[in-house]
Amino acid sequence: MSKAYFVSHGSPMTTVSQHPVRAEWKALGEQIAKQAPAALIVVSAHWTTTDPTIGVRSHFDAFHDFYGFPDRLYQLRYEARGAPETAEALAEHLAASGLPIAIDEKRDLDHGAWVPLRDMPALSDVPVIPVSVQPQRSPAWHIDLGRQLAGFGGNCIVLGSGSVVHNLRTIDFNEQAPVADWAAAFADKAEQLIRHGDQDGLIHLSQHPDFHHAHPTPEHWYPLLVAAGAGGTTGAASYRGWAHGTLTMDSYRWPVSA
Repeated sequence: MSKAYFVSHGSPMTTVSQHPVRAEWKALGEQIAKQAPAALIVVSAHWTTTDPTIGVRSHFDAFHDFYGFPDRLYQLRYEARGAPETAEALAEHLAASGLPIAIDEKRDLDHGAWVPLRDMPALSDVPVIPVSVQPQRSPAWHIDLGRQLAGFGGNCIVLGSGSVVHNLRTIDFNEQAPVADWAAAFADKAEQLIRHGDQDGLIHLSQHPDFHHAHPTPEHWYPLLVAAGAGGTTGAASYRGWAHGTLTMDSYRWPVSA
C-alpha cells in the first residue's frame, strides 16, 4: 500500500477546466480509499507558518484564498470532516519528536487542499487533517517532517499538494503553450531522484542552477519533500503533465509497489 502521495494542484481554474489531471485525481482518490485510511494528512503549499501547525476541527469548509478569477470559482463549495482527536494525537506525536508544534482551530481548507480533493469523491467520508509548511525552513527540515508524519502510523495517509515547477512569472496563459526547456529539465531531474529514492538528492536539488527559476519561493516545493520523507523509499509518477508551459501537474506515490 502507498502511504504517501503528492499532487500538483495547478491554478484554481483547474477545478473548472477539462485538464486530464482531474481524471488522475479521481483515480488517485479511489486508490487511497481502498486502503480505508483513518485520516488524510493534507500538506498544502498554501498554508505557510513559522512552525508546523495542525488543523484541529470537526468540520472544514473551503475558503477562496485567491483573487481576480471568474465569479463562478467563488461559488464553489467543498466540505470535509475533520478528526480532532487524531489531529491532537498527531500534534503530541510531533511534539514528542522535538518539533515545535502549533494548533489552529479556526482555519478552513485553502485551494491547495480543496481543489484536488473536490475531484476525489471516493474520499468524501475520510477525515482530513491539514498540516502547514514552513518556507523559512530548509528542504531537510521538510523531509524530516514527512518522516515524523509517517511515524505517527494509525493508517493515516500523507497527501502533499504543491508543484514540482511553480513560477507564476513565466506562465503562458495559452492552453497549448509549449513546455519551457528549463522547466522540463528540472521536473525530469526531480522525477529521477524520486524514482531512485534519493532523498538527499531532493534536498540538494535546491542548489540546482534552475531551482530559483522553478521556485522563486519554495512553498510549492516543500509539500513534495514532506511526501517523499513520509514515503521513505522509491517513488513513482502516476501522472506527468503541464499547464501554461511552466506549471507542472505531476503526481507521485510512495512506495511504487502499491
